Order: sequence, then C-alpha cells, then structure tokens
Amino acid sequence: MKIETQCLHEGYTPQNGQPLTLPIYQSTTYKYESTAQVAKLFDLTADGHMYSRISNPTVAAVEEKIAALEGGVGALCTTSGQAATLIAVLNILSAGDHILCSSTIYGGTINLLAVTLKRFGIETSFVDADADEETLKAQIQPNTKAVFAETIANPAIAVLDIEKMARVAHSHNIPLIVDNTFATPILCRPFEFGADIVIHSTTKYMDGHATQVGGVIVDSGKFDWTNGNFPEFNFQEFPHDAPVDSIADAVVAMPFMAERKCVTVSDLNVEAMNTAELDKLYELLDTIPETTVLILYLPTLEIDPKKSAKWRTFLKKLDTRGFSLPSLRLKDNELEKYVCREAEKANCLLSRKLAERIVQYVGNDLNALTNEVTKLCAFAGGGEITAEQVEKTVTKNMETTVFLLSNALVRGDYSKAYALLDLLMASAKNRTRFWPF
Repeated sequence: MKIETQCLHEGYTPQNGQPLTLPIYQSTTYKYESTAQVAKLFDLTADGHMYSRISNPTVAAVEEKIAALEGGVGALCTTSGQAATLIAVLNILSAGDHILCSSTIYGGTINLLAVTLKRFGIETSFVDADADEETLKAQIQPNTKAVFAETIANPAIAVLDIEKMARVAHSHNIPLIVDNTFATPILCRPFEFGADIVIHSTTKYMDGHATQVGGVIVDSGKFDWTNGNFPEFNFQEFPHDAPVDSIADAVVAMPFMAERKCVTVSDLNVEAMNTAELDKLYELLDTIPETTVLILYLPTLEIDPKKSAKWRTFLKKLDTRGFSLPSLRLKDNELEKYVCREAEKANCLLSRKLAERIVQYVGNDLNALTNEVTKLCAFAGGGEITAEQVEKTVTKNMETTVFLLSNALVRGDYSKAYALLDLLMASAKNRTRFWPF
C-alpha cells in the first residue's frame, strides 16, 4: 500500500453498512453487558475502550494510522507535542538519570529538558549533533538512558544524521528518540535509519490546517528493553512489608515489549501479616496471569511452619494451587555444608567445591538436595566422591534455573536474569508461575 493510500485508509476499515468515513466518537465512557467484561479491561486481559482519557475509538484509529505511516508497532496520541516529548522521556527516565540531546532542537523542548525536568532530578547534556561519532559517544554517562534529537531542527532547519546518532545510542544499549515533526513520515521515516521512538507535534504539518493541537509517540518495536538498562519495565522488586495491593498491581500489569515479566518479594513473612492482607495474598495467588512470574523469597525462618497456623495455611494454599515449593531458604554456604553433612552420613567424602556444584545443579530445595546426595552416595559406594560421579548422577532440574535466576536478580544482573527467565518459561515439563524461596 502506498503511503498516500495509508494516509487516507489506514486505521479504519468500515464493515458492511458502516460509515465510509471514520466517525468521531465523543463519548467519555462505554457500555458493557457485565462488570466482568469491564474487569478484563482493567486487568488488561481483553481489548476495548472503557474511558476516553485512556482510549477512544477515533483516537485509536488515528494512532494506528500514524504507527503504520512511520512503520512502527504502536502509537499513543497526546494532547500536544510537548506532552508527547514529556511522556516519552518520563516513561524511560527517572530521578538520577541523564539525557544526551542535540543542541539544535525546538526551544520549548530545550526548556522542558534543561529546566523543568532538572527540577525532578533528570539532567540533560546538549551536544553538537554534527560532531563525530566518537566525540558523541564520549558524552554518554553511566546514567544516560536516552539520546534525543530532531530529524529537521525547529527552527534551525539542521538535518540530523539519524544513522550516526542511532549508532551512538545503541553502542550503550539506550534508545534514540527522534522528533519527526518537521519531516513527517512522508519525507522521512526515522525507524528505517535506526531510531527507536518517534514523536510528533501533530499540531504542525500533520494537521496542516491550524485546527487542532496534538502530539503522538510511536514505538518501533525493535529496541531491546530487556537489555538490563531498564529493569523497572519487566522486573519489579518489593520489600517484605510492601502492601499486597501494590504487589498485585505489578503482577497483573502486562509486560513491556516482552512476553513476560518477573515480580519478586523479599523475605515474605506471612506470620506478620494480618488477616485482611493474607486474604488479599491468597486472592492474588489465584489470579497470577500467564505473563507474570511471581517469586516470593521466604525468610530463613526462625519460625517453624509446622508450629505456625498461618504458615500451615499458607503452604497448604500453595500445594492446592500446584505451585513448586522448595524447602526453607538457606545461604549458599549453608547449603554446601548441608550437602557435605548428608554425604558424610552415607560414609562418603564430598569436597566443598563439588558440593557447590551440586547446589548449582539442584537449587536450594533441601528435599531435592537430600535425594540427589543419597542417590550420588549409593552410586559412589562410599569413599571420596569425584566430579565425574557428580556429572553422571546428579539431575540438573528446573530448580537450577530458578536458583540461578534468583542469584542474578540479587546481583542486579537483569540481562542474565531475563535470559534465565526465558529458559525457565520455555520448559514444557514444568510451567509453574510461582517459586517461593
């Protein structure tokens, strides 16, 4: 389809008997047959419109049209071009982050980045976009989260080397945001030259008639948001005393530009939770979507679950849901000592180095570790256990991946964690979505 045809017809396909021209829907709210249908919209498990501040059929058609014109995967219309810039930036950066920006851009954007966002802890460095690539790369800081420029600068009319700026940004695994207002997708499609996000003030050339104020953000769908620089999108961590409501909100939220997300809660202690919070937790465990992995780190308990009614109820609940439940979490060195002691009981000598390897293979489930050591010692028949015997005998199961995943999360190695999460979810043998530690 030619781009001229897309301008006219993309985003709206009338069905038999429907108006040929896209209607303007002025309703703020929308009718549904049941509250259950609306609940699915809130949970993001179904498509549809419920409130026009969030989405509207007319606006959705415009978003689809502009996304198609730019060659992106999706778009979001805003109330102005400055709103588009602000939303695009704030969804990527937070206090303490940094933007590398071309110095030849719209004056309103300069004020937004250099003055307004500075008040919120976001710093901007302005550079000559015509500088050589190495000079530009040297301006990127450890906390730089985006590179920003305009295809054709307003009002300087300077033309951006998009490919060069994309290489600069991608050399540090950060996105290039390009304001394509002056060019429009008719003259230039920045995604074809490496840009990751395109924004417009639709007030200007896209409108062309001085009749409306608006903006739009378009995503290319090509940037790897799971590269480790943006863990907040798909990895969310909560302390032990976080409200269950907050955890639930994170669990049901859709992953960002990925198949799934991971939510972790540190040192969850059900003994300290009141009845209302426990009820909310149980409800949450029943409603975990397929797109979310929830990992609860249980405390290295002074509390014996066998002596606690709350813990017994909690563990029973997990069992009825079919979730995998390793035994109490121990520190790495404690697990290694435990493995060595179990080997000694079977008249075998196991080095700490091999004990560490067994823990890595099996994970931190004490029952599984006991079974594997028993099997190993029976195979060895007593005496000193060798590395070859460990490799031949010890089962490398799914809990290994969970163990490594938890370690990666604790270390903040989100790139490795995401790769392990993909491996974990790809297993056809065990598709559990919840692992307490």
